Amino acid sequence: MPLFRTTIAALCICTGVASALAICPSNVNFKLEAAGKYLTPGYPCESHTGCGAYFSVDSSTDFEYTIAAGTSSLLIANVPAGSLTPAGLYAHGTAFAPGQLTVMFGTGPPRDMNCTIVPDLSLLDGSCNLECQGVSEGVKSSGQSIFTDYANQWFLGQASGMQTVTVKVRYVDGGLGLM
Repeated sequence: MPLFRTTIAALCICTGVASALAICPSNVNFKLEAAGKYLTPGYPCESHTGCGAYFSVDSSTDFEYTIAAGTSSLLIANVPAGSLTPAGLYAHGTAFAPGQLTVMFGTGPPRDMNCTIVPDLSLLDGSCNLECQGVSEGVKSSGQSIFTDYANQWFLGQASGMQTVTVKVRYVDGGLGLM
């Protein structure tokens, strides 16, 4: 009988993991929202200079993001028509203080930041969150925040004056029919 229970438990765990992957795919386009604002790159954002990442727009924008295939790297997948920001820029973490990184967009896959899409277990409604981490001055970041004094610039880690946020994934193009 113990073998039967162990087998059932293993099947439940595998089914749960498979369901989470199906519910929250990372290889499709999505928009990102935190504190009721949508993520947009700073302006101008050029491939050779990069720019900051801001949760500063009240309504949805035409900026779309994805996790690059086979990686944990967030990148800009689609930009609005006429935008000077090129698609294909990656999100990078730039050291701000120990355990705190400013999120910036730039060229090439990041070495200092990784992101995953996970089910929002607090809601149990099939929604998904983006969780990103990085390392600054040897300290791993904990959580995500926006710096309201700097136009809601996105940070990994937390500090005084920053608002802790959950970054929500809003799928587009009928990816999951959620937007």
